Amino acid sequence: MFPALRARDATVEIELIEGTATEAEPGGLVNASTWERLRDEVLDQFLAVLPVDAVVLGLHGAMIADRFADCKGALIEAVRDTAGSDATLGVTFDPHSHLSARRVDRADIITVFNAFPHTDFVDTAEACVDLTLRTARGEIAPLVRVFGVRMFDVCPPAVNPCAALSITCAR
Repeated sequence: MFPALRARDATVEIELIEGTATEAEPGGLVNASTWERLRDEVLDQFLAVLPVDAVVLGLHGAMIADRFADCKGALIEAVRDTAGSDATLGVTFDPHSHLSARRVDRADIITVFNAFPHTDFVDTAEACVDLTLRTARGEIAPLVRVFGVRMFDVCPPAVNPCAALSITCAR
């Protein structure tokens, strides 16, 4: 996510303000106090830079903590509530994230990785940044839609039928 945003910042197209970035290996529940500390750190940084026209969050989307089933949904909700409805909110997810109504209802742009292994994370981030900025400028008015494909199988993303599916969503 950051390289796509930093490239736009370098051209003076946007003013980029970066916040906390973390990463973890999958491993079960996150301790509730760890989640609360991370959430509060991100939100405190966000509050310090308001107002903003657009927010882009690079999220994996499958984080669960003790007593918090939808950590990223809660973060998206808090960012939306803090930024207000006039700010454009774009997010990226891993395709096996928890795509809750809380997330879909509050994000203007949702892009997800289409390949496994995730060889397209740069393309996914660039698409999210581009769509978010175009929405913030009023060039497009996307709609987020969710459709359950009613299937469960392991499908190589570079081979049809999976290669024909587009999982990029926009509000």
